[in-house]
Amino acid sequence: PPVLQTPPPSGRGRRAVTVQHLAAEESASYQMLPHRLKSFSEETVADWENPQVFARARLGMHVPLHSFDSEVQALSTAPGERPATSSKVLRLTPGKWSFLYAPDLAAAPQPSAADGGFRLGDAWGEIQVPLSWEMAGHGSPVYTNFIYPFDPHLSTPDDQWDVRPRVPAEHRAAGCYQTDFALPSHWVQSSAGHRVILHLGGVESACHVWLNGLLVGYSQDSRLPAEFDVTDYLSPRASAGPPPRETLSVLVYRYSDGSYLEDQDHWWLAGIHRDVFLYAKDARAAVADWVARAEVCWDEDAATRAHSARVSVDVALVGESSPTAVVTCSLHGPCMLGVDRTETPAQGQVGAEGAEGGAEGGPRAAAPRVAAAACEVLPGVRGDFAPADGRAHAAAFMSDGRAVATLNLETPRLWSAEAPWLYRLVVRVSVSGDGGAEEVTDWEAGWVGVREVCIRDAQLLVNRVAVTVRGVNRHDHSSTGGKAVGRDLMLKDARLLKQLNFNAVRTAHYPNASEWYDICDAFGLYVVDEANVETHGFFVKQDEGMLAKRPGWAGAFVARGARMVARDRSHACVIVWSLGNEAGHGPNLEAMAAAMRTLDPTRPVQYESCGALPYTDIVCPMYPSVAKYASMQSAKGQCASYTANGRRYPSARAEVVGRRPVIMCEYEHSMGNSTGNYDKFWDLVHKSDCLQGGFVWDWCDQGLDMRRNRAAAKASLALARPGAADAGEVWGYGGDFGEAHHDAQFNCNGLVGPDRSPHPACFEVKHVHQPVQAHLLGWAWQLDWAGAAAGTAAGAAGGQQPPAQQRWLRGGGRLRVTNNYDFLALDSWLTASILVLVRGVCVHEAPLPPCAPPPHGAHEVKVEARVPWHALPWDLLGASPLAARYCLTLEVRFALADATPWAGAGHEVAFSQHPLPVPVPPGAPRTPPRRRVPSPTRELVPASPELRSAEAAPVRILASGAGGSPVRVQTAQGTLLSFDGATGLLAGVRAASGSEVLSAPLAYNFWRAPTDNDTGGVEFMQRWRWVLPSGIALGVGLLPMLPHWLTQGIDCLLGRCGGPPVGSNISFRTLWNRDGWNRLEHLGQGASVAPTAGEGGVVITGETHMCDRVSHKRRATCHTRTHVTPAGQVWISSRVDVHTTLPSVPRVGLRAAVPRWLDSVSWLGRGPHENYADRKAGARLGVHAMAATDMHTPYMVPSENGLRCDVHWMALRREGSGPGLVFTGLPPLSASVSEYTTEQLEACLHDHDLIPSGDKLHVCLDHQHMGVGGDDSWSRSVYPEYLVTGGTYSWSMGVCVLEDGEDVESVARQAATACAANAVAPGERGWAYHFQSSSLHSTPRAVSAGARSP
Repeated sequence: PPVLQTPPPSGRGRRAVTVQHLAAEESASYQMLPHRLKSFSEETVADWENPQVFARARLGMHVPLHSFDSEVQALSTAPGERPATSSKVLRLTPGKWSFLYAPDLAAAPQPSAADGGFRLGDAWGEIQVPLSWEMAGHGSPVYTNFIYPFDPHLSTPDDQWDVRPRVPAEHRAAGCYQTDFALPSHWVQSSAGHRVILHLGGVESACHVWLNGLLVGYSQDSRLPAEFDVTDYLSPRASAGPPPRETLSVLVYRYSDGSYLEDQDHWWLAGIHRDVFLYAKDARAAVADWVARAEVCWDEDAATRAHSARVSVDVALVGESSPTAVVTCSLHGPCMLGVDRTETPAQGQVGAEGAEGGAEGGPRAAAPRVAAAACEVLPGVRGDFAPADGRAHAAAFMSDGRAVATLNLETPRLWSAEAPWLYRLVVRVSVSGDGGAEEVTDWEAGWVGVREVCIRDAQLLVNRVAVTVRGVNRHDHSSTGGKAVGRDLMLKDARLLKQLNFNAVRTAHYPNASEWYDICDAFGLYVVDEANVETHGFFVKQDEGMLAKRPGWAGAFVARGARMVARDRSHACVIVWSLGNEAGHGPNLEAMAAAMRTLDPTRPVQYESCGALPYTDIVCPMYPSVAKYASMQSAKGQCASYTANGRRYPSARAEVVGRRPVIMCEYEHSMGNSTGNYDKFWDLVHKSDCLQGGFVWDWCDQGLDMRRNRAAAKASLALARPGAADAGEVWGYGGDFGEAHHDAQFNCNGLVGPDRSPHPACFEVKHVHQPVQAHLLGWAWQLDWAGAAAGTAAGAAGGQQPPAQQRWLRGGGRLRVTNNYDFLALDSWLTASILVLVRGVCVHEAPLPPCAPPPHGAHEVKVEARVPWHALPWDLLGASPLAARYCLTLEVRFALADATPWAGAGHEVAFSQHPLPVPVPPGAPRTPPRRRVPSPTRELVPASPELRSAEAAPVRILASGAGGSPVRVQTAQGTLLSFDGATGLLAGVRAASGSEVLSAPLAYNFWRAPTDNDTGGVEFMQRWRWVLPSGIALGVGLLPMLPHWLTQGIDCLLGRCGGPPVGSNISFRTLWNRDGWNRLEHLGQGASVAPTAGEGGVVITGETHMCDRVSHKRRATCHTRTHVTPAGQVWISSRVDVHTTLPSVPRVGLRAAVPRWLDSVSWLGRGPHENYADRKAGARLGVHAMAATDMHTPYMVPSENGLRCDVHWMALRREGSGPGLVFTGLPPLSASVSEYTTEQLEACLHDHDLIPSGDKLHVCLDHQHMGVGGDDSWSRSVYPEYLVTGGTYSWSMGVCVLEDGEDVESVARQAATACAANAVAPGERGWAYHFQSSSLHSTPRAVSAGARSP
């Protein structure tokens, strides 16, 4: 194999080594570019096509170095801040560089010594660096999930993979970069001399580097820095005058052999995407690397309390004077982001970490020195290591000297994600100068966290505590910069993650920029640091691990893991190393794991694709079902072989490897409207010892701003609604940039948008993650006469009741408060309060009595509340027992007591809601006197609203609907109602003022715009049938064509044989489309109208058949009974028989349209954000309000969205409290309002393509709505309890006109009170209806066996 690191030439201006890795004549110049090697033999392979050449002249990896000028400067940085820039650092970015994009590598220019670099011409332009060049309009971004876009078939002959894996000629693009600079004069004029190091933070995918036209070296691995010693390539020093200009030239290859190891599920982008700078080191002796390891000494009487710690520091030195250098190390602190030096953190902020006593926190130079030691200087370590030896890639093993010291700390502050205490390590190097005087040659510094990570008893422990991993997968992604992610965006990510109760990040699927780890250290985020290895595309050869088994690739595998460890091992936030992602299993991965453990024996190593084989310390499944996750609580369950995610996981011997922690590396695929069932996983986590959480997939939608590459995105931009591109970013996904091969929106699966705006699923995740839980153990009410103390005690004792305004209900109960923090106690960290809500409105608020359960502990606390008697809706409670379920609610809130670096004081960390029992004494008074108020209201004690008069004149029948013509009636208030003569459904509502408040008739609704999860299935793979193995391609094409009954039978047989089901891989959308649920039409059977006896109202009845307009098969039968009362309430009772054998239909309900001028929406239900049946735990039950246009959720790909569950009433009004319409439901509805039709949502490819549908708002009012699923997006992942199966469904819904200023709660309440008894009654298994029209049933109809419980 070739030599990996080539020593720099001894003389200034000497050319570098030859480019070819085989034997070559001494005269062959490295100046010659790889693609110019046609004159050499066929055995000559270019660096960028040689798997055994992944670096030339590249320095070994080390921690980030800063070359500080002094100790004061080294200490001037607070945790998480960018280090102060030293005079010994010259930054070349951010800035404009000269650039030339070469679509064909063969036509790219080459630098020369004669030209001093590239010869610039008219074709050259400028580009911002760092930036992925596609975001500057050069070439096209390409997104594929697993296929290699440059060679989908993997056309390299099998015997050539170790020699020359091919990059086809049509994909050999390159980018030519050039910039010039002058070194600071004090670098040049130093008598001692400096070594000048060039740092390239990240280059995709490979590059050759020249300085002044002389080839310096080569590097690949797109996600780790490459450094070169360029000292001998600098221009000769002039005796006088300013330093000469130096020219840096970089040729970047779009694809290389290294690309075969970088097949991650994200954009293929190219260019210099991280910072570039030079730094100087004193040539006599300087730090080349340092590593700090803390050993915690624990108290014997408190297993999780530390009495001291020993920090071992190992410093690698380079320079001829290194063996005689004097090296000292010191620790300063402790420091925490946001904690001033003069503050002593409260005990509650430290909790079980045992940090009592100790030094005060201090973020800057004033932080006290708490430990110091002179280092013992030892001989350097240099060895001729093989490429498959991890030491070959670490600067620590290429040193001229080594300095070691141990620093002792008493009562240390321990680092954790909850209390991220850090110490500043400062390293000072000095040598004897002229005359024997000591001269300081180097200052380095970095943050050190004192903490311990280990695995014991099948648990991952941090500081001897089993931690709960509330994690997310995070790509480096910027919608405008591609893979170039700025510091501001990193800080935004960190703050949002903490606000959403995340405590961990997996760097999917490669090492991130080093600055991200500094931020995680400071903010407190655990990191699973993942190597830049993925070979998912070898799935087409039916072995993702093919390269992991190839000896010629061993060095490349090991280098990527070893270099990551060497850079990041001193970061406290990194608690686990990961070998990579979806790269199969094989000896190269085993060698990689061994090399990483050699460089860092203090952390566990994990890897998913090997299942439970011995070289993973943590079992980290990918997208398990809840059942599969539960099965992994035993060693047998962990070690069993199984098939999932398109791969077969190998078995392991349980008796040999034992039981291990189980932390899901990926779960809950949050693609579009998704992330259902989330709470089910966490129910398991809270109950199990070894199931310790996981990492959601993933953090951010990977949309790219198409305006940054208008040429490639021209066709997609043409579809955007007018003005969209001028109003802001217009995000594209796979296929939007003209790519030949792509995976569409499969990279739009984030919890937040490309701009980091949270999707509704964020709030579900936050709620399920919340570190504090409250459980109500019991509650009782008693009457409280408020006037007794004021002289009415005698009257009260004598049985005389005081007025309603003086009556109160006093309640009390016990709460169990559980602290799910791993280290923090709750007192002084959080404040807590309780609220009592009556139908969503707060009527009592008070602080929670003091409660401070320890970490992982629980305390019970007594709580009390007093509620005004007249605030309860006694009228509704007497008429409908169902309303009691949501009438009284106890809400418990926990918020930050003080501001933190990631959120302000008062930020809500956790909440819970608990239904309270409702006392209904005999003869309870009805709600008194009238009041008009704006709606909704959240005043402390709402006055009782006005009831509409029940003494109104009878409803007039204006048209009876003879011959199928519309039925028209008019109420005493002047409201004109019309009904469809064929279906009997409400078709129009004209208020007494003359305004039409219903723009389209009610219609039964069973369809939704399919979500990504509805569409996900084996069909997704059909675009790749041409490249898949023939057997798989046949199954992919055939399976969606099989009838549902046949796939059910096949799955039954497979289940008996222990095989995985296949039918669930057919998408819901395919099943629905095949049966015509997307093309139903109403076939009305006629309507009739009749007055109600003795009441003055009318009843309109009708029957509708919902048929597939293609096959004409009946899919549903709908019976409708509408009761119009003299007071103007319209109560619609529906019974729907759904005829299907499919697992589910999308929904069962009604839809309508209202005028767009009803622009304000308020509702009593769950909110304020979107929620669905399987994703509503984090949505509060209350009164919410927002603009109608804000009810839409702008997923990148439009789909069903905007639903709100458990809606008792929903009002649409003009300007908040103006006239409008209110819908009510018994049982509560699921409702949505949108300015787009379902058809638009289904047809459009981007949210920015949607155009509001004229002057209407579209309202969906569902009795049942299928869940969204989320276990994955390639199978039917909605759980059975959230499906809408075939059977009978019955429900009631009210419609009422709102007058200007009328209180919506009073109208909704009276409508439910007046109509509930005539509309709905509980049945054995659901809700049966009292249809009083002789055309239907003269007695209550029994619910069929297939009926659904509400």
